[in-house]
Amino acid sequence: MKRYLTLLVALVFTLRLTAQDAHFSLYNMSPLSLNPSLTGAYLGTARVGGIYRDQWGFSFLSNQFVTTAFYIDAPLFRGFGKKDWVGVGGMFFSDRAGRLNLSANSFMGSIAYHWSLDPQRRTVLTFALQAGTAGRSIDDLDQRPELFGSNLSQSTFQDNISTMPTGISVNNSNFFDLGAGAMLRTVLGENIRLEAGAALSHILQPEYAVLSAGGTDEGTREQPMTIRAHANVQYPLSEPWDLLPSAFFQTTNAGRSETILQVLGAVKINEEKEVSLRFGPGYRFGDSGMILAGVEWKDLRVMASYDIHLSDLQNYYRFQIGFEIAAWYIIKIEQTPEVQHNTD
Repeated sequence: MKRYLTLLVALVFTLRLTAQDAHFSLYNMSPLSLNPSLTGAYLGTARVGGIYRDQWGFSFLSNQFVTTAFYIDAPLFRGFGKKDWVGVGGMFFSDRAGRLNLSANSFMGSIAYHWSLDPQRRTVLTFALQAGTAGRSIDDLDQRPELFGSNLSQSTFQDNISTMPTGISVNNSNFFDLGAGAMLRTVLGENIRLEAGAALSHILQPEYAVLSAGGTDEGTREQPMTIRAHANVQYPLSEPWDLLPSAFFQTTNAGRSETILQVLGAVKINEEKEVSLRFGPGYRFGDSGMILAGVEWKDLRVMASYDIHLSDLQNYYRFQIGFEIAAWYIIKIEQTPEVQHNTD
């Protein structure tokens, strides 16, 4: 039985079945998974948004690696200082990987305190916490007999296994998760805007298991802590152009790291209707290039990206494209001022 469990665990955890953290090229379009300090970090009443990624989109492995996130956040309360405020938000994150459909789902709430360091809010320092429940699961293996054929058995295991070996069970593993973040936003000179932050996920490094057999801990894994850092600059060029370079760093479940550099341009194509376009290239170091484009119309922003794999596995990937699409909308509710009537 232990041999069977070892085979299954190897199958699960070698097919990216540690269910990774957010792996978005459009990381700036998923603010609550990037850094909880971005909760409520905008001008408006509430923000709703979502993002979808197909890791190997338009390929023969389409929908094998799919990640989605949805979120809502709002700057709800005034802080201790007159220019301080508190943002509150919530996020649902889902990652599905491989033939066994290993799923990582989480529901996370976040709260951020935005501390204004000057009366004009030109420099704001933010601290945030994020907490919620996360889970890991895979398909019921009894319903996937094709995974236990002779191709997986050969000489070491029995041939023609049509069902999962008796005594091995599939678990839906749930655990409490905790994260934190910090961020600095400032205006340099007249109009150059800088944003830089860092965040930690899985601070408690919880353990989970998607397979078990008679009390063995063979399938138990620890969710490692994830470290993220990011920086964005908005640099005005001659009207109507802005330059928008950004950088992103993240440690991964495999003990490696991911670094992304992007350089976008933004151009206003209709100032009266507040319409602008964003587009430019990006590069995920040692892995892939990317093309990003989108449109912003007033308080609605829609972006899309294509990743073209350029790593040592390019012969396997055959330059298959990873696809993402994301959008957010900022709701602004104007408060009608109270009119004081003179009754004298």
